[in-house]
Amino acid sequence: MEDAPQKDQKEPASEKKDKLGAAARKSNQKPEKNSDKKKARAPKTPQNTKIAFNKDIDVDFKEPLDDLSKGTIKAYRAHGSNKMPSSLVAFICDKTLTPRRQATIKYSKIFNVSLPRFVESGKIFVPSEKEERFCFIYENNFGKKLLPPDHPQAALAFRPDDVMSNIVKPLIKTIIELNNKDMVHGEIWPGNMFHSGIGAGEGIKLGDCLTASASSLLPALYEPVERAMADPVAKGRGTLADDLYALGVSLAVMMRTADPLAGLTEAEVIERKIDKGSYTTLIGRDRFSGAMLELLRGLLYDDASQRWDLEDIEAWLDGRRLSPKQSSKRIKAARPLIFANKKYTRPELLATDLHKHPEETARFVENGELHQWVDRAIEDKGIKVRLEQVEKDLALLDRGEGYNKRLAAFLAVGLYTDSPIFYDNIKFLPSGFGKAMTTAFRRGENIQPFANAMRHVFVIPALRYKKSGNLTPILTKFDSCRAFMQQTNIGFGIERCMYVMDVDCPCLSPVLDKYYVSTPEELMRAFEQVCSQDKPQSLIDRHVLAFLSVKDRKNVEPYVAELRSKEAYKNILGQLQTFATIQSRARLENFPAIAHWFADNLTVVFDKFHDAKRKEFLQAKVEKAKKIGNLSQLSQLFEDPLLYQSDVGKFQQAAEQFKKLDAEKEKIETKLKDKNGYGQELGQQTGSVVAMFLSFVIILITAYVTLVKG
Repeated sequence: MEDAPQKDQKEPASEKKDKLGAAARKSNQKPEKNSDKKKARAPKTPQNTKIAFNKDIDVDFKEPLDDLSKGTIKAYRAHGSNKMPSSLVAFICDKTLTPRRQATIKYSKIFNVSLPRFVESGKIFVPSEKEERFCFIYENNFGKKLLPPDHPQAALAFRPDDVMSNIVKPLIKTIIELNNKDMVHGEIWPGNMFHSGIGAGEGIKLGDCLTASASSLLPALYEPVERAMADPVAKGRGTLADDLYALGVSLAVMMRTADPLAGLTEAEVIERKIDKGSYTTLIGRDRFSGAMLELLRGLLYDDASQRWDLEDIEAWLDGRRLSPKQSSKRIKAARPLIFANKKYTRPELLATDLHKHPEETARFVENGELHQWVDRAIEDKGIKVRLEQVEKDLALLDRGEGYNKRLAAFLAVGLYTDSPIFYDNIKFLPSGFGKAMTTAFRRGENIQPFANAMRHVFVIPALRYKKSGNLTPILTKFDSCRAFMQQTNIGFGIERCMYVMDVDCPCLSPVLDKYYVSTPEELMRAFEQVCSQDKPQSLIDRHVLAFLSVKDRKNVEPYVAELRSKEAYKNILGQLQTFATIQSRARLENFPAIAHWFADNLTVVFDKFHDAKRKEFLQAKVEKAKKIGNLSQLSQLFEDPLLYQSDVGKFQQAAEQFKKLDAEKEKIETKLKDKNGYGQELGQQTGSVVAMFLSFVIILITAYVTLVKG
């Protein structure tokens, strides 16, 4: 089930590194790539640890609430005033995990006593980290945790009657209300449940579910097999069926008297679920009867299509006996297959291990051993048909470097269509790919497998083998990202793919590393602080342009050519026009620090003008405009095309006049150098003129004298 895009409830005011990851970061530091070489500065640090979230809420970072914290997501006491509840709790999100910001509107419309009351969300400065983090504020009435972290075993031995009245009924109602708002909880398990302390599970309340993507914090035990196999941040959006399964596992943990899985690893638990089924694996030697047994069996079906839905549960709550559904048995081969020195009788388990031995997988395909095993030892036409199709589709795979890894991933989906895609060292469900990629990038981990998965075509046909859900949107995204990966221009590449694949991802530019920027407006305000403290070489790097191209395409698209230009004056004007457009269309406040930064970097633009007076005039205008901080006013000084045409036209006229004068000068100098030429000729001409003039004067005088005497 997919959370529809929504605005945030509140808009805030204000190596395990691979070659590709290192290159991406390095590219963001090159001047020609429009990025900043200097380390990002933190926002201005308040002088105390009590930070104002807004005018009505303060968060006290001296008062951590350890019982409410969830690993790297820390909880702190908060205080409300005016109409806000006085006792609040602030959950500070992990920087590397993407919170469910777009689900806050839906969640805030649910009024249920079994859910913590949501108050506000937004970004806040965290003194200990010296950076901004996203934060969720709830009313602080959680109670005591049902399963403390130091509990010796996951078996609470609650009485079934208490579980029915205090836990089952209120939580079923809560799941129904979430489903009515097109939401899943994604974190239903006893470690995220709270009670009032009066009785076993009395006054049950589910904990926060918004601070990280759905199921990313949920232990694998509480996930269906397919989701448990994926990396925690790569599970993608959950479904109602997943929430119901998690509830079933939670009820089993609450009522059983011993933990049959104590000491087993997650992989061993998954293998046992595949081999014996979830119900048998989770219950162990405990025995339940009556209605509760029926409920557990209904919720713990491994086949999601057979698992009880809300209609079944409501009928059960009304006291109706339901005919038990026939759970489809997992396929077991008549004889084992030896792969990498291990015996396999179930194709699902083989599928999960192929990626660990890609060379061995390629050998099995080439010598036909895998095909023979499926054909002779497995009585399942579906697998045989898919395997035949896989063998035909192998021609689509690029046989260059890494072919065996792509083959293993491709083949695994054919054997086990519900499984994650196992590729290289990542395991992802389709809708979880984006968040897994951004998390790996933010943690400085190897992102080369993600780049390869998008660059090569094998993922798209592999996804088509999967039978669950509507995969058209994610297929479209993979197809788009494959095109982006083939382009090296700023605004494309893996940076663009991050924001396409993970719509909740904030801007990951190193210049903004200490800020939480999720909208173009927040981008402007963050750069205002950056420019007031530092002088970055550029405001728009690969990440900023990719972020804006996805979040605000209409505002940035007209200036992309300038932003990609290698001519410095065009690039700086493109940046100015982009920021001015965002400020103008969003009707934002003035940004004097950004304006000062642009004024200091317009030298390359002024150098393009030939008219000194015009240059002085523009410089004076810029000095005046930067004090105001109106970027539109600053940008308009350079937007008139006649400004440049006039300057160029007059320069060309002056150049032509200069050329003529220079030619005349050269001609005169050449003649002057000729002693027998230019000087003699000029003297003769001058002498002739003087002689003619004197002769004319003598003739006039003679004529006058003759007339007088006569």
